Amino acid sequence: MTLKLTRRSALALLTLSTAAFAVPALAQDKVELRFSAVFSEQDIRAEMMKKFAAGIGDGYDLKPY
Repeated sequence: MTLKLTRRSALALLTLSTAAFAVPALAQDKVELRFSAVFSEQDIRAEMMKKFAAGIGDGYDLKPY
């Protein structure tokens, strides 16, 4: 049994394999979460937001709006 590989099918295989390796690299960035609220730094809600930001893990980037 011989394997017949045409130039067009080899190019398609190369393109698909390149795309398959490039896709997981896109998932490496942190997800940016934007939070909008009006309260001062001395408010208890500000402390809770700091604890929430620490608790959601390294996969997220919490930014005040």
